[in-house]
Amino acid sequence: MENQESQWINIADIMSALMMIFMFISIALLYEIISEKLTNEELLKKNHAYNKLLNENKNLINKKNIYRLSLNKELHNEFDKDLVKWKAIITPNNIIRFNSPFKVGKANIPKDYQKILNNFFPRYIKVLSLNKLKNEIAEIRVEGHTSNIWGKLDQRKSYLSNMTLSQDRATNVLSYCYNIDNKIINNNIKWLQSNLRANGMSFSKLLYKDKDKTIQDKNRSRRVEFKVIIKEHK
Repeated sequence: MENQESQWINIADIMSALMMIFMFISIALLYEIISEKLTNEELLKKNHAYNKLLNENKNLINKKNIYRLSLNKELHNEFDKDLVKWKAIITPNNIIRFNSPFKVGKANIPKDYQKILNNFFPRYIKVLSLNKLKNEIAEIRVEGHTSNIWGKLDQRKSYLSNMTLSQDRATNVLSYCYNIDNKIINNNIKWLQSNLRANGMSFSKLLYKDKDKTIQDKNRSRRVEFKVIIKEHK
């Protein structure tokens, strides 16, 4: 089995992004120096402009990271006591993953999972609709995932069959959650209509038993995930 995932965003990813931005800005500045033969005064102006651009990108990345950490904390505060009995986890990227709620090859929602959704989804929307979080959400996505097995079909046909199955599962979960008669859901129904989506992923994001990703975990790959897509600011 995979090791337990960290509860916090990996800061190395943020630093890598900043390094890439700095590298491209430096290359662009060097190119202008060589090709345009800038004077010292022009060079200072260009350098100031590029530094401003770099700082703006730093601030944007930092704001995104702070938002993700804040959302992660709120999700853990709300759901940590329930995750084990739900067979669910919260990933560092704020994905809430429910393992294998469906029977193999089926898209109808089992009764046990319906009970979980009745408890989970209103509380999930309660967290996401907090003032400090709601305005930065571009999309709330329900994703259906499958293993890469479909009887005796080859991989190409299996992918398409699993795509249909995963989309049906995601749509059924979205429909069930959307129709829960709950005050929090009802108060946010227009927001959900604008932002709640269902996506079938087939077996494009398999889960594995080992770190080298050589042994597929078929049971855990058959799953449903709830994830938040954050707005992009220019």
